[in-house]
Amino acid sequence: MLHGLTWKDFIVYPSYSNEGYSCNMAIHPNTVDKYLEFKKVIRFKLQNKVGNYWTISTGQYGEVKNTNIEWKTAAPGELDFSKLRA
Repeated sequence: MLHGLTWKDFIVYPSYSNEGYSCNMAIHPNTVDKYLEFKKVIRFKLQNKVGNYWTISTGQYGEVKNTNIEWKTAAPGELDFSKLRA
């Protein structure tokens, strides 16, 4: 669907690994090149599942400098995913 004659910018499909509880997204490379800009990446790890929720550990984030990602230790205010905004 992404690379056919009438390609789509992106497709959303149910996740097989968690029995359709959430979705995955595939984005066409041309769409990424044209519309998306990488700013920051956060390294995190799913630790323990409690009911339907996971506890998450964070510690480092990376920012693009020239063509490389520089990894830095996250400040306390950067560890709460609920505060992340575009």
